This record gives sequence, structure tokens and C-alpha cells, in this order.
Amino acid sequence: MINSNLKILFCGILKSPFILQDLELLKQYYNIKVINFDIINDKREGIFYFLWLFLTKYIYNIYKSDVIYIWFADYYAIPLIFFSKIFNKPSLVNIGGWEVSAIPELKYGNQLNLIRGAASRWVVRNATICIVPSESYKSVVKNLIDSATVVVIPNWVDLKMCNEVLPDKKDIIITACWAEGAEISKGVHIFREVAKLISNEMRVLTRLPREEYIQILKEAKVYCQLSYNEAFGISLLEAMAYGCTPVITDRGALPWIVGDSGIVVPYGDIEKTKEAILLALKFDLSNIGKVRERVKHFTYENKMRILSDILENGYIDMPLVSVVIPSYNSAQWLPDTIGSILNQTYPNIEIIVVDDCSNDNTYEVISKFSTVKYLKNSVNMGECFSSRKGFDEAKGYYICRLSADDMYANPDKLKHQVDIMEKTGVDWSYNNINCVGKTLETSKIFNYFWMPLPTRYAHKILLLFDNYILKFPYFVFIRMFFGNPINSSTLMFRKSSYMRSAKWTDGNQRTDCDGLLLYNLFLDRFKCMAIQELGSFYRIHPEQATNISKRYLGDVRNNKIEAINKVLIGKYPLWLKCAVKILMKKI
Repeated sequence: MINSNLKILFCGILKSPFILQDLELLKQYYNIKVINFDIINDKREGIFYFLWLFLTKYIYNIYKSDVIYIWFADYYAIPLIFFSKIFNKPSLVNIGGWEVSAIPELKYGNQLNLIRGAASRWVVRNATICIVPSESYKSVVKNLIDSATVVVIPNWVDLKMCNEVLPDKKDIIITACWAEGAEISKGVHIFREVAKLISNEMRVLTRLPREEYIQILKEAKVYCQLSYNEAFGISLLEAMAYGCTPVITDRGALPWIVGDSGIVVPYGDIEKTKEAILLALKFDLSNIGKVRERVKHFTYENKMRILSDILENGYIDMPLVSVVIPSYNSAQWLPDTIGSILNQTYPNIEIIVVDDCSNDNTYEVISKFSTVKYLKNSVNMGECFSSRKGFDEAKGYYICRLSADDMYANPDKLKHQVDIMEKTGVDWSYNNINCVGKTLETSKIFNYFWMPLPTRYAHKILLLFDNYILKFPYFVFIRMFFGNPINSSTLMFRKSSYMRSAKWTDGNQRTDCDGLLLYNLFLDRFKCMAIQELGSFYRIHPEQATNISKRYLGDVRNNKIEAINKVLIGKYPLWLKCAVKILMKKI
């Protein structure tokens, strides 16, 4: 529920259309006061007039506001953050990209300037939260100031664009460059070189009336974004909303925005760019629907869901969640798997992929995701070793394990899981409602419980008792010998709990590593909670490890034996020792 009484001091250069769009969005929900930085450039007295207003008016506005919301980490943000710290007000700074960049060959970025670079670093270091539009620029900010709290909130476009009726597309190729002096950084010089090799009409759009610009987007077939780097790409997203097939470079956030709806080329490669444009011109009408569907990932609802949590719920110290993905020859699944993590509404996530010496193109796939940490085993060691390696490398307060062929089916999964674990103090949790199938679209939803009942109303009854049963971990430990209802791709546990005693041993198990981990969690009596909502999508396909029956069943048996031996030699109740001796005979 959005708190409409929240007082926000909105500070930015209101000449920028996307900042105005952001302002109008927040005005719909919150009580907004505005500081317009345009006065620094619009008046002859510039900075002196701004300082006069600051001393006579703006300090008071900071004091009376609940949150200070600033666009751009430049020098004019310094007094705002300084006084917000004095008055103990949270400050949120939106980073455009140029403040934290240093690209000498393009003469681009504040970090090339001694004074402005220092000013931007001070702002980033002292802001309560820095907001970036993509994961690629989160890594740029963290490399500059590792202590900064950085949250990814993607930009958005009005989805009404996606529903407008389009005229017949013409074989026109376009690109856009609105900012003066940005032609090189936007790759316009490359676009013009390619235009010499292609007979079709190619146009560079600069400052045009909005109506004329939109009409060109509706008619054009291909939109090129050949940037050296890009924090996001609103113009690209708008072109896609009007059905233009995107041809983009492999830089910054561009591959993430486009997904599989366009063509990615190496930056500066004129020949491959020409080939990509000619290929895009041949795409049929079905690709327009695919491109427009991709745009629907970037909505104002998604932005407000994350932003309202930060503004209202005080997510200032959001614990880092590390998602570990053990992978072997899973390149075909990884884009969906990683994409489902990036689409989570929880903003503070570390993604680690442990490549178990794959012989497919896993590395090439991972390299497209700039914020994914990539580890590789020198030889094939199995899923358990890879998972353990990722857990040991993880920096998160919480750790999740996601199979390389699975996905998160609920965009709020991690957010709700963290909220519940923070409130209840449990050591680990999981979702007991999951999708199962060959694809997410055709999957079926299943409920998993510790005590299945043969009635059509069983799930309604067991919803009341599942978490009660988990209060008796030794009982659940025994129940595990008759089947494991937990999908490991829904697991989240505190790293401190894992480090204390829940690690599995360095045995020869190559599959079913979650089974041994769960045995240890129950034996060590860590507090657990089953979350009664949709968690993950479990993909069924012929190559998955659990279908290699002899190896998998052998590892399941070995895990049971190891768990039993732990009970027999450990300090556990006599009745439990007797129970596992009986179980040993059944294995």
C-alpha cells in the first residue's frame, strides 16, 4: 500500500524528458516538492542564485521532507546530501552513467575531471542509496565506490505504445542521437559508415517534434543502437514499442534490454553490423510481436513496486542475497535462468555461476551478463562440488541455490523470502508451491507437503500443519528417507547457518547435493519455514541430472548412509539412533 502522505523533495534538471517523466510518475502517488537545477544554467548568476535559494529556501525544504530524491550524482547534489545527513533524512540519487564513467577515447565521463570526478565520488559514497537503471552500471558504480549501496530500478516506457496500430513497415533503418556532442558515444559515426554499404534508406534522428519522431518509429523497420556504452536506452525501448527490430552493440545494458528479440553485434565491427541490418530487414511480421512483448518487461508498475518499497519501508540496509547456479552444459537454459533473477523485485542480489568444465558455449552466454560472477572448475567435479564452491565464494548474508535449467517463477520470490526470514529469524526457508513442466508457459502448479493425504482437500488441511511439522526437525529428518518434497531451487538460508555446521562433506556425490544439505540442516536443528506461495519453475528435459537414474539413485543412497553415520557417531537422542539403525536395513 503506497503512503500518499510521504513528503519527497524531488531535485533534478527538468529539461530532461525522462526526468520529467519520473517526476510525473511520483506525483501520482506522493506529496512532491521540486528543486529545479535548470536555474544553474538558465540564469546569468547561475550557481550564486542557486546558493541563495538554497540558503533561504531549500534547507528548510530538506528539513520538512521525508526523503530527498536527486537526479544525477554531480556537484550540485553535494549540499543536498550534506544537509540530508545533518537532518537524518534518507537520500536517493539516480545515476545517469556519465558521473561514474571515465572513457578517455570519447572524452566522456566526470571521472576524467579531477574536481567533478571527486564531487561525483563524494555523492555516491554519501548517498543513502544510489539508483541505477541496469545491472551493468551497478558494477560500474561498485567498482568506483565498493561501499556504495546500489539498487537497480529499470527505466520504463508507456505500454500504450505497444498497443498502437502500426502502418505497413518500410525498409528504413534509423538511429537517434538527442544530446549535443554525443554522436561518437552513440555510435552515429559507425552508423554512417554502414550507410555507405547499404542501399536502403538510413536516417539519423536528432531534435524532431515528438509527433514526427513517433511517426518515423512506426514506419521504420530497423532501429540501431551502436553505442560504445549504454546505461539503459529509452530511445531504443520506444523504438521497440513501435515494432522496430533492434540491432545493438554488445555494450552496457543493451543486450539485457533487447533479450532475444534483436541482433547483437560487436562494437565497431562495420561488416557484422551491415550483415545484422540486412538480416533484420528480412524479419517477418511475427518478429514485431516478439519485440513489443519484450518491452512489456519495463513498466512503471515494476519501477513503482521497487521504488515504493525503498521509499516507504526503509530498505536502507538490504541484506545481500547471493544466488549460486551450478552449471554443466546448460548454455541453452542460462539466459532464462539468469533473466528470472534479474527480473526479481528485490534489488540487492549477487549472481554466481559455477561452470563445471562445460564443453558448450556457457562462457559466451555468461559474458553477456556483466554483473554475473563466473567461476569455472578446471575439471568436471559434479554438481555438489560446484554448489559448495559457489557457496564458499558468496558474499551474501543469504544464499540461494538455483539449478541452471530452472527459473524463478515469481518476481517477488526473493523479496518475500527475505522479508519473512528477517521478521521470523528462521535459518532457512523454501517455497512449497512450484511449477513443473517442459516450459514455464505449459507448466502445471504443484503443492508439496511433508504429510501427503489422499484427499482432494489435502492441500487446504496441510497448509495449516506444514510449518508446525517443521518444528520437529528430527521427525522431518526421518521423513526425508521416504522422499524429499523440497525443490532445492527455492531454498534460501543464512550463510552464517551454512558456515556453522550445515555443509555437506567432500564425498564423491555428484548429484542430489541438496539432499545431504537438508539432512544436515534438520539434524543440526536449524529453524525452517515453508513459504506458502509460488517459488520456482522446475524444468523437465532429457538431459537433467535427476534423469541419469543409476548415478542419481546411487548418490541418494550414499547421502542416506552418510546422514545415518552422522547420527550414529554424533550426540543425538537414543530413539533417533535406534530409528536410523532400522532405516539402515531398508536402504
